[in-house]
Amino acid sequence: MAQAYDRDKAEASMGRLAATTDAELRAGIADAMREVAAAARAWTSSAGRSLVARERGLAALVEEVEARMAAQPAGEGGAAVLAAIETVQPLLGEWWPDRPQEAARLHAAVEQLRRAAMHTPTLVAHCRRFSRS
Repeated sequence: MAQAYDRDKAEASMGRLAATTDAELRAGIADAMREVAAAARAWTSSAGRSLVARERGLAALVEEVEARMAAQPAGEGGAAVLAAIETVQPLLGEWWPDRPQEAARLHAAVEQLRRAAMHTPTLVAHCRRFSRS
């Protein structure tokens, strides 16, 4: 059975999202990127695993983005969030395998990064606009 719309719950949820700081958004992207890097290392170091050229390219891309993200000053404000999004963007447009198991962890980590870098900042921005109207 569908749940009835609850205006109070909706407003509370929007309020929580609107209260998310830019520092929290950037930290979420950085945390998700660290998980992608850890999952990529597990994937590439799988016992008895030999990477094909495309997989080596993806692993190198993760290392490059991880280094660029680590070199970025933490910063606050919208510019820091935008810089973090732009830094991880090359990973978001790639196709990530979801097999074998180690690749599935990497695939899931990239999906979480996609949420942290694309979906959450968009939701927060919309909720901030609505809360000001």
